[in-house]
Amino acid sequence: MSKIPSQKEIDYILNLYKNKKFIEARDYALMITNKFPDFYFGWKALGTILRQISDIPGSILATKKSIKLNPKDPELHYNLANTFLLLGKLEDSKQSYEKAINLKPNYAEAYNNLGNTLRLQGKLEDSKQSYEKAINLKPNYAEAYNNLGLISRELENLDDSEKFLRKSIELDQNYSSPHINLSKTLYLKKDFKSAFELFEWRWKKNYLIDKKIVSKKPMWNGQRNSRILVLKEMGIGDEIMLYSMLPELKSISKKIIVHCDQRLISLLSRSLPKDIIYESNRNNIDENDYETQISIGSLQRFFRIDLKSFKSSSKGYLKSDKEKTKSFRKKLKNNSNDKIIGISWKTQSKLKMASFRNILLSDLVNIFNQKNVKLINLQYGKVSKELNLVKKQTGIEIIDLKEIDKKNDLDGLASLISACDLVISIDNMTAHLAGSLGISTKLLLPYNMEPFWGLKRNQSFLYDSVNIYRQTKLGDWNEILKQLKYNL
Repeated sequence: MSKIPSQKEIDYILNLYKNKKFIEARDYALMITNKFPDFYFGWKALGTILRQISDIPGSILATKKSIKLNPKDPELHYNLANTFLLLGKLEDSKQSYEKAINLKPNYAEAYNNLGNTLRLQGKLEDSKQSYEKAINLKPNYAEAYNNLGLISRELENLDDSEKFLRKSIELDQNYSSPHINLSKTLYLKKDFKSAFELFEWRWKKNYLIDKKIVSKKPMWNGQRNSRILVLKEMGIGDEIMLYSMLPELKSISKKIIVHCDQRLISLLSRSLPKDIIYESNRNNIDENDYETQISIGSLQRFFRIDLKSFKSSSKGYLKSDKEKTKSFRKKLKNNSNDKIIGISWKTQSKLKMASFRNILLSDLVNIFNQKNVKLINLQYGKVSKELNLVKKQTGIEIIDLKEIDKKNDLDGLASLISACDLVISIDNMTAHLAGSLGISTKLLLPYNMEPFWGLKRNQSFLYDSVNIYRQTKLGDWNEILKQLKYNL
């Protein structure tokens, strides 16, 4: 009996994979590996197929088996590196890409994906060099140009970023990522009109939390006196930032229905024109109740066209519950003259580089060594262990009002924030909420910040009350904390 399958059997696996019949391809590949356990290609195919159906542990085992049988195949190391990258095992991913490149020095795809791994490790300059190497090896590599444009923006080289992203688009006009990345670069260059036109490309990839609504009604395109459905599409912090445009939309519209997160409805109802209708469930919205529809992010094309246009809401547009705020303030002050400072130090964002926003709570509280200060927990999520550990390590107590669910009771959180003299936060929902309430806020940003905070500005043009502290080196909070401690 042959020790390898026939060409017909190999072609059958390849055709199943090509036609995206992954379950059938998996079952057939398993049969091949059982029948021909020393045939490396069967394990290679199985590893690739299992990655497609999100069986990451199985993919790793199968690919490692194929490498054991044929260690000099660079594509096997490349496939393993891709799987490690999906799993978030960045150092393992880096090492496997480097093995692939050692076996195949002109492996442009490996250099490109190595750049992705290095970027996620925070090694921005090394990442840039890896993308440049990929382009040198493959001059018409649209994906590498997109990545080089992205990393150039994160290194604050905006002209290079624009150049590389436009080259990526030139090479592949249907490629959505460089359009979205160019939108963000142009935003930083304050070319808002062009930026928000390009941002419409976000619908062509899996970029948003909510999918674009399927509706027979046309898109709103700036016309007056229309009945409009406004749809949510992003995270809660983005929603808070973007709903600042609703008063402007209402002023030229006959009727507005806003599809939004349930947690925001009471806060928006108190703060914005009373005749705006809010609904958290799309299924409760009847198409007969509106004439046109638009997603909230697309309103920026009409209402945020230059720096001056941000002034309409930059002083803060949300209002907390006055009685609840007064009650929290009284409880926190407790007849003392202490300064009330609310703090938030991490994000639950799933964006790839979001972890660089986070700061250790112990590092943050160590700047507060003066008397007459009370620290208040504004951080959503389960943080009791962190609070107790910091108290044990530093002796500093952070007051945590248990009656507020800081993730789900955003109206209560808004009142707690409004009861503070100052908020110190990393880039998360708390920062947007504090800025939208007009509360004095110190925002701590990583080096590769989200573009909507602007570039090289101490003051946010989104919120007048937000003062920005920016890293000069990715991952290094020491300089920022020293400056913040001095200012406080």
